[in-house]
Amino acid sequence: MMGLLKHGNPRGWGIIDVHPLVKASFMPVHPNLTAISGLAAMSGALALEAGLVIAWSSGFVGARLSTDLAVPVFVIQTWRLVIASLLLAMLPQVRRALRGSGLRQLGRHALTGLLAIAGYLAGIVGAIAAGMPAGTVALIAALQPLVIAGLTAIRARHLPSPRLMIGLGLGMAGVAVTLGGDVVSAAGLSGGQPVLGGALAVGGMLSLVVATLRSTGRDSMPAMASLAVQSAAAAVAFAVVVVIGDGAAALFPRPTPGILVSVAWLVVISTFGGYGLYWVCLARSSALRISCLLWLTPPVTSLWAWAMFGEVPGIQAVAGLALCLAGMALTAPRSRSTCVPPSACRRRSAR
Repeated sequence: MMGLLKHGNPRGWGIIDVHPLVKASFMPVHPNLTAISGLAAMSGALALEAGLVIAWSSGFVGARLSTDLAVPVFVIQTWRLVIASLLLAMLPQVRRALRGSGLRQLGRHALTGLLAIAGYLAGIVGAIAAGMPAGTVALIAALQPLVIAGLTAIRARHLPSPRLMIGLGLGMAGVAVTLGGDVVSAAGLSGGQPVLGGALAVGGMLSLVVATLRSTGRDSMPAMASLAVQSAAAAVAFAVVVVIGDGAAALFPRPTPGILVSVAWLVVISTFGGYGLYWVCLARSSALRISCLLWLTPPVTSLWAWAMFGEVPGIQAVAGLALCLAGMALTAPRSRSTCVPPSACRRRSAR
C-alpha cells in the first residue's frame, strides 16, 4: 500500500513511502524483457505456421484415403463440411458471434467460403478426376504466391524487393524439384483431359487467391465462427453439385468404415486444422507470407505418405524441402516493425 501523510504542500498531501510493486510498475521495461517477449511472439507465430503447413498437407492424404471409396468425391466433401459446420455451431462462443453478426457480415464470410473452400476444392478435386496427376495439380496450386505477389505489386504500384523475388524463386524451384517426376509424366496423360484438368486446377488456385486477398486483415468475427459460416456455404454448394450430377440419393451413402475414416480425417485435420489455421495466420501476417507457406505442402505431403503408406521420400523431396525452407526464410519479415498492423502505425503517426 502507498503510505500518504499530510504534509506542507499546497494540496495538503505528500507521498512519503511507495510500495516496491507500485514503484516497479512505473519503471521502464528492461530491454531483455522486450527481447524475450518478441522471441515468444515469434515462436508462437512460427508454431502456428508449422501447424498450418502440416494440416494443409493432410488434405492430400485425405484425398488418398478416399480414393478407393465407391462414392462420388464431392459427397465426401459435402459431409466433411456439413459435420464441420455443425460441430463449430455447437460452441457457445461461435453461437454468440453468429447472433451478433449482421446479414452483410455473414454474407461476406459465406462468399469467402464459396471461393476459398468450395471453389478451391472443386478445382483441385475436379482436376484430379479429369486425369491430371495429383503432383501436377499441387504444383499448379503452389503458383498462388507468385500470383499474389504480382497482384500485390500491381495494387501497390511497385515491384517486389530483390530479396523477396529470390525467395519466391527458391520456393518455386523447391516445388518443381519435389514434383519433377509428376511434371514430366503430365505430358503423357492417358485417358485424361489435360486441358480441362489444367483449367480446373488454375481455376481452383485463382479462387483461393481471390479469397485470400479479399480477406487480408482483421475482422470482428472470430476465426471459428467465420469457418462455420464458410463451411456451411461450401457444403450447400457441393450438395447442389452432387444432386445435379448424381441425384439426391447419392448424398446418403451407406456409412462404411472407409467413409467414416475419410470424413473424420478431413473434418478434424484438414478443415479445422487447415482452414482454421489459414485464416488465423492470415489475420496475423501478410497474404504473400501465408501463401508462401503452401510451398511446403508438396514435400510435407511426401513425409505424410511415408509415415502412413510407406512411400519413402526420394532425394527430390528432401532437396525440394530444403529449397522451400530457404525461400520461406527470405520471405519472412526482417524486423518486428513489418508485422505491426496498419492501425498501430496510424496510432503512432498520430502521436
